[in-house]
Amino acid sequence: MNPLLQLHALGQRIWLDNLSRTLLREGTLKKLIAEDGVAGVTSNPSIFFKAISESPYYRDEAAALRRDATLTPEQRYERLAIADIQAACDLLRPLFDQTAATMVTSAWKSLPRSRMTPPQPSRRPGASGLR
Repeated sequence: MNPLLQLHALGQRIWLDNLSRTLLREGTLKKLIAEDGVAGVTSNPSIFFKAISESPYYRDEAAALRRDATLTPEQRYERLAIADIQAACDLLRPLFDQTAATMVTSAWKSLPRSRMTPPQPSRRPGASGLR
């Protein structure tokens, strides 16, 4: 049996700390959720910087965002990152629904000076670490 699924059977939940558009677009995250029981994803500005710098899936959107002089660098980052986080949440939604929202939480690490609070685990179903 898959060792990650064995951990899942014991009540452990495996999270991937490496979200990228490549994982989303190529189906890798969907496969990790379905076949390995990955139950969550985290990321931070450093991980996204690496993903945005290396993945071809950001190039066109990043170029369009750079041309928009009304956006700050933080807003450009958030537009790219939030889209990926939403896509990952969509993939994790069935697990969220199956577990009555007790086994899935989300984490968001923003750029410095953001008004968001640091990521916190949910204390009750549906609770959010963002305020």
